[in-house]
Amino acid sequence: MIPATLEIHSTERRPEECHILANMAEAFAKLGDVEESRKAFAEAVRLADLDDTNTVFVLANQAAEIGAKGDAIELLARFVTMVDRIERESKSAIDVLRAASAKARESYSQSYVPVLRQVVAEAELASATWERLRPLHQDNGEQPEDTEHLKVFEQTRLYRGAANVAVMNSEPPENVV
Repeated sequence: MIPATLEIHSTERRPEECHILANMAEAFAKLGDVEESRKAFAEAVRLADLDDTNTVFVLANQAAEIGAKGDAIELLARFVTMVDRIERESKSAIDVLRAASAKARESYSQSYVPVLRQVVAEAELASATWERLRPLHQDNGEQPEDTEHLKVFEQTRLYRGAANVAVMNSEPPENVV
């Protein structure tokens, strides 16, 4: 196999090589070589002009195509901040996408590929789910008054482990399908 990370010693930005490497990343991904795909994509990002909206958008699409969902969301958020001319500050990428102007949404929704659309939808769903579940997760600092169940759980830990091992090592009954 051809190594994805070509011998490139210069730190200058070369957009033509960036696009070639991004396409190589997609090709490696389609061939099932995830490691080489990620290497090629990382090199493409390193060489990219990340101040160019077109390049950032292309990289977001390529990231989605190779399964690098986090990179795809981050790059699309960068694209939105560039189109809207806003500072990201400490906002999460998904918050940036939610707050995107109509102009930014229109500029990426007309041309973005179905894979990127799916990645964005998954990220928005995961974020919305987390927001709904967050109150259940937050620790208010209070301990439950009755901790007897926790003591019983700890005291029976060894027995549960031994029971699991016994079950895993036993033969299933004949009448069970």
